[in-house]
Amino acid sequence: MKQRFFVAIATALVFCAGYLAGLYTEQHRPLPGPPVQFLGEFNRPNGQTDTKSHKPVNRADVVAQVKSLLPMLEDFQRQSQAIDAQFEQDLNPILTADQRGVQAKELADEQKRHRDKTQRDENRPVTDDELTYLLREQPSRTISNYVVIPFVLDQQTKRYNLDADQREKVRALLKVRRDRFLGLVDSSPPPSVVLSRLAPLMTRLAQPVPGAPAPAAPAP
Repeated sequence: MKQRFFVAIATALVFCAGYLAGLYTEQHRPLPGPPVQFLGEFNRPNGQTDTKSHKPVNRADVVAQVKSLLPMLEDFQRQSQAIDAQFEQDLNPILTADQRGVQAKELADEQKRHRDKTQRDENRPVTDDELTYLLREQPSRTISNYVVIPFVLDQQTKRYNLDADQREKVRALLKVRRDRFLGLVDSSPPPSVVLSRLAPLMTRLAQPVPGAPAPAAPAP
């Protein structure tokens, strides 16, 4: 009889201890981090990347690979730029006069930013962080810009204040642009998307970064 009584008491104590431990854990549990914004992984500022979770990039190996594929990479970039230019040309008749003014201004501003950045960075070596970004994050941003139509359509709608009819016409143009881009990717070797943005940077890429250790020899 006494044994059963002690067993019951012990069971009750264990139950109470577990219950109290659960209450403590629940009250002291760390707050979860804020949810990532939809497609927020593509919204990091250019050149910023999480380098802690990746192994360092072998710069010499990258330079050797880009050099061996340079004609193909330059051709890929020319064709992707032609796809973008065709999209802007097809978009023009859909827009109103005021919207075309916004389009022309944005294209001019983008060209000016590109020229200014090219002149500013002409003799500056590509840093390790920039190289990591161009290899590991920029390709995802590029592909999402062509493939994720709802995301790009929302950007176009905010940019030009599109009405419902214009949205559907722009959606159709984005689908055509996506098909053309995927056709280009299918006809090009896989490194093209990853390395195409490095082709114009060959001179800067081959320059040593001040204060950086000597680069490792390229892999055979």
